[in-house]
Amino acid sequence: MLREVSGEWVKQAAKETADTAVRGLHFLAPWEYLNRRECDVLRARERSERSEVLAQIKAHRAAQDREYRAYIEEHAPHLVAEMFPPARGRLPLFVGMAIAALLLTVGGLIMFAASAHAGEPSPRWKALAACGVTKMASADYERRCRAFSRTDRTVVREYDGPGAGAPRDWELPKVWE
Repeated sequence: MLREVSGEWVKQAAKETADTAVRGLHFLAPWEYLNRRECDVLRARERSERSEVLAQIKAHRAAQDREYRAYIEEHAPHLVAEMFPPARGRLPLFVGMAIAALLLTVGGLIMFAASAHAGEPSPRWKALAACGVTKMASADYERRCRAFSRTDRTVVREYDGPGAGAPRDWELPKVWE
């Protein structure tokens, strides 16, 4: 908006108004007064400037390192091996640490799973063992152990009794329950 009206302001009120408009632009964020294409150009310029500055910083640090190494080699050659160890890649160290962390995680999960249920059977196995060991009354036995029989898994529930879905006699609530 300021860009659109600034020309007219300069014609009407002279340079002071244009300066005020420019100062107003400096108080706004770029995306508030630039269109999309201009914002893209600005971002690209900032990106290239940033990469140039980073390249200059890296080059400067490398030059300082070379200078420092040359100084140490000249004045204290016995310290060169201690101060500048031979360069080794970091990738193998990183990969080794990642593999070790993965193995520790998997091992911990396996140990946790094993210790959580160590020697303790699942509730289904407990119920099955109770069905096989105890001699119960027939209705009680049917109520508790029917789920383990083959016929219960193959028969559709609607055909079990008089009327669709009628409860079996062992499913009816007892007075003492």
